[in-house]
Amino acid sequence: MAAQKVLCDAIVIGAGIQGCFTAYHLAKHRKKVILLEQFFLPHSRGSSHGQSRIIRRAYLEDFYTQMMDECYQIWAQLEHEAETQLHRQTGLLMLGMKENSELKTIQATLSRHRVEHQYFSAEELKQRFPNVQLARGEVGLLEKSGGVLYADRALRALQDAIRRLGGQVHDGEKVMEIKPGLPVIVKSTSRSYQAKSLIITVGPWTNRLLRPLGIELPLQTPQLRCRHPLLLLLLLLLLFPPTIFVLVFLHEVKHGGVLLGQGAAPPGDHRCLVQGPCAPPCCCEQKQETEKGLFEQSLFLGLPSRQGQLMSTAPLSQEQAQYVPGALLYTIPSL
Repeated sequence: MAAQKVLCDAIVIGAGIQGCFTAYHLAKHRKKVILLEQFFLPHSRGSSHGQSRIIRRAYLEDFYTQMMDECYQIWAQLEHEAETQLHRQTGLLMLGMKENSELKTIQATLSRHRVEHQYFSAEELKQRFPNVQLARGEVGLLEKSGGVLYADRALRALQDAIRRLGGQVHDGEKVMEIKPGLPVIVKSTSRSYQAKSLIITVGPWTNRLLRPLGIELPLQTPQLRCRHPLLLLLLLLLLFPPTIFVLVFLHEVKHGGVLLGQGAAPPGDHRCLVQGPCAPPCCCEQKQETEKGLFEQSLFLGLPSRQGQLMSTAPLSQEQAQYVPGALLYTIPSL
């Protein structure tokens, strides 16, 4: 195992969005930083993989809504530096019953912070979105600044920026041992590193790294299916051509809880984010097929097939595929 004799300012373990942004900001502040990732990049074994994520100001908690102003600025700055689009404003429509307390709280939070939004009564909602099948008494709240972040593209932009700023990104290097002290020593499968500081951003692998140090954090890996019985969350790409919804969408289904729409994993890609990391053989593929079936069921509850056509994105047009490869699209004749 080769040893790195140069003392760096910080080592960041985990190249998901948290680790990449941490290393990026350290490098921007002229710190010598090394970003370590156990898998070869890009990969689908963490919570930051995939083509898209929702970005919004619509939160129950004030502090999240407040922090989003700075978040939007940081994303815009990274877009400018990377010279590539990382964000698309689309609008975010939240559906719920009129008496839904969480919907009321979100509306109050948006109002307090003067975030542009629009409330739809049941009748107004039906007129504005005639292609969406609504439950009796369902109302809507449209947050106009909501949109999509292109997740994989953002990770690549950050990793490229780290290198441009003088930082190092080492993938395919699993951390085998951490020796606390000054300096802290980190041993990977390839070499040994020394640094003044260590930052760990490895999600469900955290306790696997900390346990040998006598530390265990009360962390739980959440299931992919979002159990939220109150709201139907539908992301509308209002700036796309008017025939397309991107299906990032929550809906109650018979099997309990609320289903989060997601794309299927590539063939042979063994991943299990339900229980944390795993290796083949495992039940991941079966779970993905189950999730896909439940998602299609929930889709038809919200957008009846008589008003459009459900299709797989393989193959999609090049323009569509850059936003939602591996996902499902629901085409609607008109909005």
